[in-house]
Formats: sequence, C-alpha cells, structure tokens
Amino acid sequence: MLKVYGASDDLIEIEGADLDGFPDEPVLTGTTGKGKGSEELGTCAEDDVMGVVEVGTKETGGCRIRAMYTVCLPFNPGVWALSVEQLEEETPLMWPVRVVEQHQYSVAVEVDVPDGVPVRAFMAKIGKDEVMGND
Repeated sequence: MLKVYGASDDLIEIEGADLDGFPDEPVLTGTTGKGKGSEELGTCAEDDVMGVVEVGTKETGGCRIRAMYTVCLPFNPGVWALSVEQLEEETPLMWPVRVVEQHQYSVAVEVDVPDGVPVRAFMAKIGKDEVMGND
C-alpha cells in the first residue's frame, strides 16, 4: 500500500515507496513495496506550489495525487487538501483508493498498489504539471 499525506505545513509524506533523487534532483523516483519506508517531499509552504505523486504509468494505468496546504483565515487555520485523478484520459485508475483521516490537519490517500510499481514525486506550480527546479 502507498500512503500520501501532509505533515506540518510544508512536507508531504510518502509511505510504502523508496524514492531516490532528493535533494539533488527535482524529481524523486522509485518503486512501491512492502516494508519500504517513508519519504518526504519538501514543498507547499508557498501559496502557488503543490506536491504531485504519480503512481504507475500512462501506458499501464495508475493515478496522480496532488497535495496542497490550504489556509483561509479566519475560517481555516490551515489543512492539507489532497486529490486523486487518472494519469491521462482513458487510462484506468488500476487500484482501489481510499481517503482516510491522518492528522487533525491532513487526510491521507491510500492506494492498494502492488510491489514494484513506478512512483514519481515532484513539486509543481498550481495549474501545471511541470516539474519545478530545485534552485
């Protein structure tokens, strides 16, 4: 199982995958698997930045999880918003997906994905899927 949720106001936790690349590369890549640890994607302290986690491929199917820290004072002092979508039109979602409570400030998206599935994680500007650099 892969689990994605917000931590604090600027980190995304990714459990169930080993990812390589950070902090030298703007994209973390790896695979899912039992016993794999937790990875962090530093992101979302800026208003126009979101974290993106892609599970699977456009050719085989999978999902994209977007995570954004939202603040709307005085009504909302800050919570994480997570969404799930297909990787591309007419591409199947492939695995069951659940939204569960993780913290008082974040839900978690759980994906029942098998071992060995490719995972990519990166920061992007809201409204775009372009990878942001790490400078």
